[in-house]
Amino acid sequence: MPEKLPFIIASIRDVDVIGENKEIISFADIIELRVDLFVTLQEDYLKNTFEKAVFLFNKPIIGTIRDPSEGGNRLIEDRLSYYLLIENYITYVDIELSHSDLIKTFKSKTSNSAIKTIGSYHNFESTPEIEDIEKIIDLARGIPVDIIKIATMCNSSKDLLKLFEITDRYKDNNIITISMGKAGFLSRISAWLFGSIMTYGHIGNSTAPGQLSVKELNHHISWLKKMII
Repeated sequence: MPEKLPFIIASIRDVDVIGENKEIISFADIIELRVDLFVTLQEDYLKNTFEKAVFLFNKPIIGTIRDPSEGGNRLIEDRLSYYLLIENYITYVDIELSHSDLIKTFKSKTSNSAIKTIGSYHNFESTPEIEDIEKIIDLARGIPVDIIKIATMCNSSKDLLKLFEITDRYKDNNIITISMGKAGFLSRISAWLFGSIMTYGHIGNSTAPGQLSVKELNHHISWLKKMII
């Protein structure tokens, strides 16, 4: 297992950029800016916030405008125009696999061909059966996307084991797996052992059920690596 895995992602809002929160620099490898959590979508504000994040944190940035159907804060019309507005500031773009047309259109219209696409699936109720998750992964491969993200609610240890199994099966496919909720805590610090390449944390305000802070993630993962590597 490469020593650098997993990459720790700090999922943040615009206020974290404006407040110049230095904790991100110490404990995160990648920054996710959640545009659906911004106080305004005014064009200059949006561009200035991303530009400041690039300068302030000097880390790769994921641009995410999450749809309400998969945990987004609000409905944003014409997400494509906003994604194209921030294309010069981001390394990754995260779009739901349920909006595959948006992924394809962004890929065809962006002038920044270096952007990596994260095709994501979120289920805040349950963890589907392995066969159903495999269908989602097949959809992602068919688009195609560069990274597949599967985040499901963990209601039992069986759910956690299902996600670990799917991670191991597709570990050569640039996959991110997250088992959300209190019962899924272990996935956030150990799914990388099965092949998950990234894990998400917050810096004070959680953006998903069961999410740890980037400081906690760093601590737990570092301890785990000392024990087994």
